[in-house]
Amino acid sequence: MGEALEWRSAQGEAGDATQARAHVFTDFRELLAWRTLAREIWDHLPIWFFTFEAIGVLHFLVSNVPRAEFEQIGIPICAFAWTTAFPLFWVLLYQTLRVRRSERLAAFGARRYAIPLAIAIAPFAIYVAYAIAPFLRNELELATLTHFFELMQLFWIAAFMVHVAAERGASRFATFFGVAWLYGLVLENGGIVMGYFFEPGYRFYLGGLPAPFATMMGWCLVFYACIEIASRLRERLPFPLAAPGSALLTTALALSLDLQLDPLASLSGVFWRWNDALPNGFLSVPFVNYLAWFCAFLPFSFAYFTIFDRSDLGEWSKVGRLLVSIPNVCVVAAILFFGSAAIVEGGFDGPTFRILREFFAKLAPYA
Repeated sequence: MGEALEWRSAQGEAGDATQARAHVFTDFRELLAWRTLAREIWDHLPIWFFTFEAIGVLHFLVSNVPRAEFEQIGIPICAFAWTTAFPLFWVLLYQTLRVRRSERLAAFGARRYAIPLAIAIAPFAIYVAYAIAPFLRNELELATLTHFFELMQLFWIAAFMVHVAAERGASRFATFFGVAWLYGLVLENGGIVMGYFFEPGYRFYLGGLPAPFATMMGWCLVFYACIEIASRLRERLPFPLAAPGSALLTTALALSLDLQLDPLASLSGVFWRWNDALPNGFLSVPFVNYLAWFCAFLPFSFAYFTIFDRSDLGEWSKVGRLLVSIPNVCVVAAILFFGSAAIVEGGFDGPTFRILREFFAKLAPYA
């Protein structure tokens, strides 16, 4: 009789364990349901922007860009494809830290890493698929590529505007689509006016400004995504990160996007064209481009974290202080850029300064 009771007890425990496993499996299926994934993407839209941008640019590269573009510059497509690793590094770091510290996901064991693993595998699957089945490629004309890029930018702009307004409030909306936009307007149009690059062939421009609406607003996207990701990473890092470190982290995030996008964008002037005086650097992109991104992001991010980390200021007061700091940020960015360019180019006779002198000569031809 006692043995029978023990057997039944053991059988009951086994049944409870089976039900528990079934419950976990049901929850895991719910974790991967469309509604759950949609909520996950919305709640963490900046990091998913990084994810979709990285994988989307790779797919764009291997599927839609004509192979003749790579043959023309003598660089194989695989050299461009591996740049996907730059933004995906931050995606995987962010998602791994989230999953590892999530109490809700702890019950899933190793299965909680399913989404980070899928993100890591996706670029390899895309590249291998088109390598094995090149007939799947759909090469597009350069003008079509530009229009497609512009539409995607406008989509992300609309999504981020709704997201910031709904999730971060009016003050952050004013920060990223007001203050950051003004700063980006100066950066984008300033580079074109001075002659460092050009952006023809777009559909939407703002008044008489030479920069397209999509690329000017693109600064809002990148500033918001990088600052938001840096802010969340700071919460999960085992050590505190003050304003200087946060600015460097934000700048590194921005450069990781640029290191993937600009090599593609510069192919035959697909999205923008560089001044012929600028020598090619990494994957045919002039080195001063990456230098300019570093010098543009570092002072703005430093000003942002210095102001927004203060607990003694109200939200709108922070926005106002950031706004009035923009002239100083522009001056610091210019000093950093031209000072660094002088060091890199070995003086003030390099291509960066020749272009600058040509610009000033047009402003004052009789000086």
